[in-house]
Amino acid sequence: MSNGGETAEPGTLEARGQPVHTRVAEIELFAGEPGKLRVRGTIIDLRKHGFIPTGGRLQTSGVIHQMGIEAVVDSKSRVIESLESSQPVVAFEASKMTDGESCRDIADRLGGIVGATLDADFPRSLSACFGGPLGCSHLLTLAQFIGSAVPRALAWEQECLGPDADQRRVGESLFKRSILLDGLEIEGGPALDIVVQLNDVHSLPGAQVVTPLDRFLRQHEVRLLGRVNVANMQFVSMRGDERERSAENLSEARWQNLDSALAPLIDHSALGGLAHTVMERYGGDFPATPLRDALLFVAPGIIQCLAVNAQRMVEAPRKSGQTPAIQQLGGMPDSCYIWREGGPGQRSRQLSAPTGAAQEPGRKS
Repeated sequence: MSNGGETAEPGTLEARGQPVHTRVAEIELFAGEPGKLRVRGTIIDLRKHGFIPTGGRLQTSGVIHQMGIEAVVDSKSRVIESLESSQPVVAFEASKMTDGESCRDIADRLGGIVGATLDADFPRSLSACFGGPLGCSHLLTLAQFIGSAVPRALAWEQECLGPDADQRRVGESLFKRSILLDGLEIEGGPALDIVVQLNDVHSLPGAQVVTPLDRFLRQHEVRLLGRVNVANMQFVSMRGDERERSAENLSEARWQNLDSALAPLIDHSALGGLAHTVMERYGGDFPATPLRDALLFVAPGIIQCLAVNAQRMVEAPRKSGQTPAIQQLGGMPDSCYIWREGGPGQRSRQLSAPTGAAQEPGRKS
């Protein structure tokens, strides 16, 4: 990470600590039938160590969420023409303890955005259809990033290729976005380092390719490094770099330092109100900038990193017969279908609460 100044040379991200969680979102666009795009999105949460009791089972390290979306979009109007979702790995499987309920129960509701346009108003349409207790927070996050990545890719396609875009063969990849967040716990919990890396890559049509490197058309990268004080969940520091390059300046393009642009986030909550601040300060453009999307990936990823606190509660010494205070963790009320008021998440929280314990909302889903 750079140390300041106008530009920065590539280097390692100087995060430190015990790796606790990785969140990955991928969005790839493929040429469809004439005038159509096929979109494939995937989101995966990978817990790095430990276990916590949730949904009537022990959720161990490894993949804890794996969800996908496949859609067909009209490349001119940006209207979603069809959509299917999948949830191979979820936190709450149907069981006796969930009264037969599962995270998968509401997946069909996401189909309500078919017919919506991927424009500046799409996030509001998506939230109205699939937000809060109506949906799944992880599929919601993935759909939000599809809503910003597709218009950006189409803008690049027009800018870079124009009429040559018609040369693409059905099924060939033209654009891929990957966003990765890694959380590292420092010294047992006083602080958390968060590393976010976003990579957008646009590809040349296969008909124009002679050598494999010819595929490379354009790239935009963002790297962020933030440190969070876990006691108050505020940013202690936030730094970053970004660069954009093409085939013409692949080896010469330099990293641009973002530290001054990110300075207003220092002492800001890493959770509550962060999305609102990001949209106010970095979200005015359409299509969305990669920096805005990288910053919007932070809070949902941090929520997953905080699951390490649940393991500490399980391991903490307690009086004989006392249940660990895991009711203090979990999704916020009505944050998704499972954590809706009266849902299986809230019921399991109440059943696990020690006598007289306060029912405080938690931060993990």
